[in-house]
Amino acid sequence: KWFNLAAVRGGGPLNIVPDLALARFNVRVDSLAQHEAFQRGLAELLTRVRRRDGITLELVGNLHAPPKPLDEPTTALLEQFAACAHDLGTPPLTWQPTGGTCDGNRLAAAGLPCLDNLGVCGGQIHTPDEFVHLPSITARAKLVALFLMKLAAGEIAPPVAHTLPQHAEAAP
Repeated sequence: KWFNLAAVRGGGPLNIVPDLALARFNVRVDSLAQHEAFQRGLAELLTRVRRRDGITLELVGNLHAPPKPLDEPTTALLEQFAACAHDLGTPPLTWQPTGGTCDGNRLAAAGLPCLDNLGVCGGQIHTPDEFVHLPSITARAKLVALFLMKLAAGEIAPPVAHTLPQHAEAAP
C-alpha cells in the first residue's frame, strides 16, 4: 500500500556504467495478502531484470514489521480506551489504520489486540520539525493510567486474542 524508495547509490561519472548500485526501500501493507501480492510482483520484476545481459540483481531483506490490522478485538480495546478519555473529559478520540511500524505490529502478528501510539500529541513526526504539545504529556499520562487501572481492576475486559491464519508468521 505504501512504498518509499528511500535511497539509491552507485556509480560515479555520468558516462560510466557503475559496477555496483544499491537501492533501499520500505514497503508497508495493511494485510498479509497485500504483502504476498507485493512479494510476487517483486519476484516477477527481479526475474525480468535478471534476464538482461550483464545484470546481477540480489534482494536482501524481507517483511520486518508485519501488518497491524484494525480488527474487531483491537477496535473493542480502542473503544474502551476512548471511554476512559470521555471519563476524564478529554475531547473524543478517533483512530485509523496508519500503516506505521512499531512493536505493536509484532504483537498483532502473534494474534494479540494491541494499542500503540498512545503518547503525547504533536505533529511533524520523524522530521526535523517534529514537536510536542507540552500539556498533552500530563493528559496522556492520566489517560493511560486510568485505562490500566480499570484493566487491572477488571472494569475493562481484555479482548480475546484472535487466532493467526495458518500462513502468518511473526517477524523476528
